[in-house]
Amino acid sequence: FDEKYIVSASGDRTIKVWDTATCEFVRTLLGHKRGIACLQYRDKIVVSGSSDNTIRIWDIECGACLRIL
Repeated sequence: FDEKYIVSASGDRTIKVWDTATCEFVRTLLGHKRGIACLQYRDKIVVSGSSDNTIRIWDIECGACLRIL
């Protein structure tokens, strides 16, 4: 988390972005086909690893998946 966002992930294959100040839901990042195993957030980038054997790089501001590794 930082001053702007809290980022959470779960076994339902989604990453949720929350507003830190208001605790309101902002958006869902969709794309993984299995549960999220790990998550890192810095600046405007989220990196997620999943048991679907992929790593995804996300733009937290617009929710777009920028790259799949």
